Amino acid sequence: MDNAPFFVIGAQRSGTTLLRLMLAAHPRLIIPPESHFIPDLYRFEQGSGGFDGRRAEVADLLVNHDRLVDFELGAEWIRSTVRTLHPLTTKTITGAIFDEYARRRGKVRWGDKTPRYRSFVPELRSLFPESRFIHLVRDGRDTALSAWKADFGPRTWVGATYLWRDSVRAAYHSGRTLPPEAFSEVRYEDLLSDPRATLERVCAFLGETFHEDMLRHSEIASTLVPSWEKSWHAKLERPINSDNSGKWRQELSDEQIALFERVAGAELEQFGYPLVRPKVRVASQARIQGLRAYHHMVNTAGQVKAVFVSQPPLVQTAYRPAKLAVTV
Repeated sequence: MDNAPFFVIGAQRSGTTLLRLMLAAHPRLIIPPESHFIPDLYRFEQGSGGFDGRRAEVADLLVNHDRLVDFELGAEWIRSTVRTLHPLTTKTITGAIFDEYARRRGKVRWGDKTPRYRSFVPELRSLFPESRFIHLVRDGRDTALSAWKADFGPRTWVGATYLWRDSVRAAYHSGRTLPPEAFSEVRYEDLLSDPRATLERVCAFLGETFHEDMLRHSEIASTLVPSWEKSWHAKLERPINSDNSGKWRQELSDEQIALFERVAGAELEQFGYPLVRPKVRVASQARIQGLRAYHHMVNTAGQVKAVFVSQPPLVQTAYRPAKLAVTV
C-alpha cells in the first residue's frame, strides 16, 4: 500500500480536527496534533544554507517549540535524533519525528493536520514529492461564526469574514499548483451528513481501504487531542452530530450575513454554498462599506509593519484589532 505523507489543510474552525480523528482511527494511519514547526525548520535551513555545524541550534529550535511538545517525544529523543541523523535536513528531521510518532502508536503511515499550511503547500510538496493534500471546506458563515466566538479567534465579525475568505483562497490556489491526483477538496457538511461515503472517497484518494473504526473517532478523541485544546473540541468526544451545520441562519443578523456575502460571496458560491442576499437598510449598507474599508486599512498597515520587522508570514501573530463599537 501507499505510505506517502498526506496533509489536511483548511480554514480555522472548518472541521479539520474532526477529519484528523477519523483518519487517525484507521488501523494504518495516524495524525499528530498540529505541528507548526516544519516552516520554521524550512526557513532556518534555507536562510542558513544548510544545517551543517548547526545541530545544536536545530535541536534547541525543536525542543523549545511550543507545538512540538504536544507530540510527547521527549527532549532526549529529539536531541539524540538531531545529533545522529544523516543527512540532517528539514525533510529527514520531519520524517523522523512523524515516523517515531507513528511507531509509538503502532501505525505505519502518517499525515499532518495544520490548517495554516494552506499557504505552505508548494514547500511541503517539494519536501515530499509524493505527498497528497486534503482541503476541508465548511460553509464560511458557519466557519467564521465559530472562529469569531472562540477565545483565540478574530475579535470582529469583519475580521472573521476576511480570515475565511483569505484561507480558502490560499488553499484553493495552492491546490491548483498540484497535479489532480495530489489534491482533493472535501466538504465538512458531507462529512456530517454521510460520513461513510465521504470517508470512503477520502480513503480512495489516499490509496487506502475504508475501515469501520473511522466511524468511531470519538473513542480516541480523549487520547489524541492535547489537554489545552480539549475545551475547544469537547464535542469530538461524542458521536458525530449531523445537525452541526447551518447555525449561522439562527445566530447571524441580516447585516452580518450581508457583510459576509459582500466580502466572500464569490468563494461561497465557488464551493457550492448558496447566497441568501438579505435586504438591509441603507444605513447598514454604509456601515458594511465602512467596516470593509477599515479592515483593508488596518490589514495593509499590518503588512507594511511585517515587511519592516521581517516577520515570516506564516509565523507572525495575526492582527487582532480592538472590538469596534459596531461589531457587525
